[in-house]
Amino acid sequence: MNALLVALTLWASAPPPDAATRPMRRYLLATASNDGGIGKARLRYSSDDAQGVVSVMKSLGGVSDATLRVLTEPDTGRFLSTLDEMTERMVAARDSGYRVEFMLYYSGHSDEEGLLLGASRLRYSRLRRMFETSPAEIRLAVLDACASGAALRAKGGVRKQAFRIEGAERLRGQAFLTSSRAEEVSQESDKLKGSFFTQSFVAGLRGAADADADSRVTLLEAYRYAYGETVEKTSSTRNGPQHPEFDLDLSGSGDVVLADLSQSPATLEFPTDIGGRLEISDPEGVVAADLEKAVGRKLSIGLPPGTWRVASVNSSRKRIGRIELLPGSRHLFAWSPMDSIVAIEPVVTTKSVTVELDTPSVHIPVNFGFVPPYSFNRDLGLRVVNNFSLDVFMGEAARIDGIQISGGFANATKSVNGWQIAGGVARTGDLRGTQISMASLADGTMAGSQYGIGAVAAKGGYGFQAGVATWLGGDFTGYQSAVVGVATGNVNGLQSTVVGWAGGVRGAQLAVVNIAGSVTGVQAGVVN
Repeated sequence: MNALLVALTLWASAPPPDAATRPMRRYLLATASNDGGIGKARLRYSSDDAQGVVSVMKSLGGVSDATLRVLTEPDTGRFLSTLDEMTERMVAARDSGYRVEFMLYYSGHSDEEGLLLGASRLRYSRLRRMFETSPAEIRLAVLDACASGAALRAKGGVRKQAFRIEGAERLRGQAFLTSSRAEEVSQESDKLKGSFFTQSFVAGLRGAADADADSRVTLLEAYRYAYGETVEKTSSTRNGPQHPEFDLDLSGSGDVVLADLSQSPATLEFPTDIGGRLEISDPEGVVAADLEKAVGRKLSIGLPPGTWRVASVNSSRKRIGRIELLPGSRHLFAWSPMDSIVAIEPVVTTKSVTVELDTPSVHIPVNFGFVPPYSFNRDLGLRVVNNFSLDVFMGEAARIDGIQISGGFANATKSVNGWQIAGGVARTGDLRGTQISMASLADGTMAGSQYGIGAVAAKGGYGFQAGVATWLGGDFTGYQSAVVGVATGNVNGLQSTVVGWAGGVRGAQLAVVNIAGSVTGVQAGVVN
């Protein structure tokens, strides 16, 4: 992911005396956005996460097709128009005597300022204002994205860890929950085909979080369970553990019931003598619940009818059983002699180290030639360091510490520390100086200047870049001038173009058409 953020917003005003007798109508807006715009790696499982939430809320959470909306890859405009349409429906339901609840689920990219919907951003502050004016008596937003702790900071909340809740049985008011700290990424799992937090959250709603075995999963039960599972499952990943956080401002009594297991279309029960890590998946391998069950605990999981695979995994073997759940059935699971048992080969973990062999260089101060085989560099091009190189058609060296001039193609595979000038293409790894050509290419970072009809600094850098079409592949500090200028990262300085596109601008963006993920400073043009 890329990325996971979860922020839950709950407002429960004092209910009227007949609140308990009023019918409840719960609305759900589920949104999935794998595309976070320029500079963000495309996510793989946002749609799967959203469908998992939709499935469990329809079967156990009181959501119907009439109160459900699903958005895939929306921009901010489409998201807001759908939210407005649902608000009108909620107003009508409230005026008809219903107690209205609203749940927003979002899986996708975000940053410290808001949700990233493709090339657009929905700021947290705007989303909170919309929730505060919602006609629903209970509002719940689940936002699955990275940098989630920033949402609490923006609100001014005090971050707390799970399992430090006092008086949770008297829950009423507001709750803000996040799946990771502001400095942490939220992670996806190829094995689970979804984000760690959402998969754990959904498994909890299906019954894994029902700690008191009352067949109801509350908000705090679901969060407690998802917290523990998320920390455990991410503790050995490359990015390290992610830590859900929350801020509570609650009063009154009662709790918010998110899932009622008695409404499940089918139920799979595990007896007290079965324990360990259990994985429940459908015939296509989509995991409905991946959980740890303690011996001595009776566990019920609400599932759709159909064929399900149950796998128990320990350090040496995996045991796989299959069951058929009929509509309305309660199936007590038991291992069978017909189950598959697969031995797990011991895994030897070694530290992977990439070593770049430093080929001995050959210093040839001055090079003249036509093409690499016919030059002073001869066939040593990829090892040579030149101070001055002049070639008619093509020049090649490992490094230039001075100046390289070619009538056609000038190539310095490692770096240029000085000048590189070519009639056709000038290419290098890292540029520490000036590059002038029809096409100026730096595969690494730039610290200097580039000029050409086309100019590319693949990893950004700092300095000056000018051309007809220019591209910066990372953060850049300095001045980019072009007819069409693209910076996938942040431009810290000035972008002056006819058409300018930047992941972010801290300074000024001047163009006929300006496009930026965010601007801190000035944006001036005909279209901004």
